Amino acid sequence: MNFSDYPILYVDDEQANRVVMKHNLGKEFTLFLAESGSQALEILERENICVLLADQRMPGMTGVDLVERVRLAYPDIIRVIITAYSDLEATIDAINRGQVSRFVKKPWTREELSAILRESIQSFYNAVLVKRLQDRLMSLDRISAVGIMASSIAHDIRQPLTYIEPNLEMMQRDFQALASLGFPERSEPVVQRMAECLSDAFEGVKMLRVLSHTLLESLSNKPISKSMVDLKEIINGVLAITRSTVTRRARLKLEVPEGEIRLLGSSTRLSQLLINLLLNAVQAVEPGEPLKNQIVLRCQIQGGQIVIEVEDSGKGISPENQERIFNPFFTTKGQTGSGLGLTICKQAVQEHDGTIQLFSTLGKGSLFRVVLPWTRHTA
Repeated sequence: MNFSDYPILYVDDEQANRVVMKHNLGKEFTLFLAESGSQALEILERENICVLLADQRMPGMTGVDLVERVRLAYPDIIRVIITAYSDLEATIDAINRGQVSRFVKKPWTREELSAILRESIQSFYNAVLVKRLQDRLMSLDRISAVGIMASSIAHDIRQPLTYIEPNLEMMQRDFQALASLGFPERSEPVVQRMAECLSDAFEGVKMLRVLSHTLLESLSNKPISKSMVDLKEIINGVLAITRSTVTRRARLKLEVPEGEIRLLGSSTRLSQLLINLLLNAVQAVEPGEPLKNQIVLRCQIQGGQIVIEVEDSGKGISPENQERIFNPFFTTKGQTGSGLGLTICKQAVQEHDGTIQLFSTLGKGSLFRVVLPWTRHTA
């Protein structure tokens, strides 16, 4: 462990003591110095302090007063009091009010104080690690619960599909039969739109069947089934399902090279990836003015890799949220988001030995870049 990575705040109203502390421990630790409790609180607002080392007897705000306030505002910080007095009342206050970790009596030695600070940093590190593990366990519990619920939903979806799909097939055949008899010329736009809606609905039902099957497979912890697939066919199928949703919010721009783009993968998981990225882009742009918004789906071959990009002209994502955007259940959409869409994207990319990156600027938009290995086999 590099102890200098864990900053320490030393508070003492006497300048000589601060100089001595800096001279003795400044090379081993990262020290911030304050001459009063109020100045210490200002430093705590802007710096990530791990250990507070405070002298007890200071004018205005005593060490006990300071550690009590720090305990309430920054409970993870390890608190240590330095005192030259055998003050039983102050000791009891420090324990009860400030819940200090250690006491250091003056005069202290460099070795003694260095050992106490190392121990305090280790305690801070352990506490943070335990908290992360607890959060991870809670997240896993939620994922498990969601998995059970998703499995049930996927199973239940399959039953209504068993009669929706054949009915749609029958409607398509009947519609084609009617179309062969001819319609009035003025009805042609309506007829064409009805044919497109039927085709899209049928594609959507097929996708639901495949997605429910894939979801049940993924929950069984079995590896995904891969075969040689054409990415352009997958893109066309995804657009058949999402185009109307996208174009209600933004202009859709497609940049795809000519010819087949074949790779070893799962058409279902790649479809899930693209659907989630496109719907995420739709939610990122402002509603109401589709002509001012743009969503780009871009695909290109670079060397031995396939690069897929989904770019939007939306509101962008803050730097602090960018670090968490792929975490399960993290969402910036409030109650309208599940926090699982981008997690599913990341999982699908990893299943194909690829990578996914986010590039975003507040007020300008976001770009998700997926890089997948390109398999050149044709069969």
